[in-house]
Amino acid sequence: MKLLFAGRRRTLLVLFAALVMLAGCSGGVQQASWFGIAVGETDAYLAANEQVVAVDLESGAQKWAFPIETDGDNGPYLATPLVESVTINIGAYDSDGTLLALSQDGGALWSVLTDAPMVEGPASTQGGLVVGNNSGEVYLIDRETQEKRLLLKVDEAIWATPLVDEAKGRVYVPSMDHHLYAVDLESADKIWSFKATGALVGTPALSDGQLFLGTLTNHFFAVDADTGDERWRFDTDGWVWGGPLVDGDVVYFGDLSGTVYALNAADGSQIWTFDAEDGVRGTPLLLGDLLYVGTRGGSVIAIRAADGTQQWSQSLSAAIYTDLVSAGDVVLASPHNAKVQLVALDPQSGAERWSYPRQEE
Repeated sequence: MKLLFAGRRRTLLVLFAALVMLAGCSGGVQQASWFGIAVGETDAYLAANEQVVAVDLESGAQKWAFPIETDGDNGPYLATPLVESVTINIGAYDSDGTLLALSQDGGALWSVLTDAPMVEGPASTQGGLVVGNNSGEVYLIDRETQEKRLLLKVDEAIWATPLVDEAKGRVYVPSMDHHLYAVDLESADKIWSFKATGALVGTPALSDGQLFLGTLTNHFFAVDADTGDERWRFDTDGWVWGGPLVDGDVVYFGDLSGTVYALNAADGSQIWTFDAEDGVRGTPLLLGDLLYVGTRGGSVIAIRAADGTQQWSQSLSAAIYTDLVSAGDVVLASPHNAKVQLVALDPQSGAERWSYPRQEE
């Protein structure tokens, strides 16, 4: 049974890569997962195939790996780790949908089986961790007891991290069934559902009572967070996989055709677009007056947020599918299926500060 699942797992990973490449197919499809990045006070945490690795933010040196040796029993990990005060939480794309909690020094604390593979990681709430899986189930998991409670069951997979609205006591769940769901965290009652024009695979953004989300059918939406009614929609050049970023009255996102957008959050009118020349899967990163995106072509690009002009571009060794992450005075990027798994760049110039694994490793 384990061997059968391993073969099915590799097939599904190829499908993930193929989906990303639909925006501009060229070359072969690689059979490795992308690596999710999260940061703590002193370390970056990398979900790397069958391991979770802690990397020192100053030097790029590895501090620990879990497990120490890979044996085929762990992962693979597609999801971005969730860093909390004392734990690093990571969901696995295995047959049981293992949610793993690690200590800050890399020791296993506990694990919970969510019953189906997880593409993305959990969201944090006062009541626990909210996770979705490939069978369309969303669970609330108690941190102390590891008990799980079903919040939602839908017919298609959940590929995005749910979005928790702590103030209203609800969670917003995007699904491959083309719907966005609002669910009460206490009662598990469905408050409303919004039907989009295609599959939803990115975590929405919430700002001023509006939810912003893209689809795999060239549309981007603003939805009323209280009612689930559509406020406006915008036609994109390509599929929108990653979640958007909202800053004030502007919403930023990229699509798989390589277009980066800045829209007026109130009415969806276009402020500017930028041609990144290759697909953008991840959520943009904003630091000061610069917006950063990673591309399928392997470039990290810094764009002036005010007018959409390029500040710099740095070519890395392979495609960038995961979100870029800010860590102190560097921007972190993870090239896909490459020898170098993590690169730290200077935010102002794009110059490389360090990379992991280091050459001597």
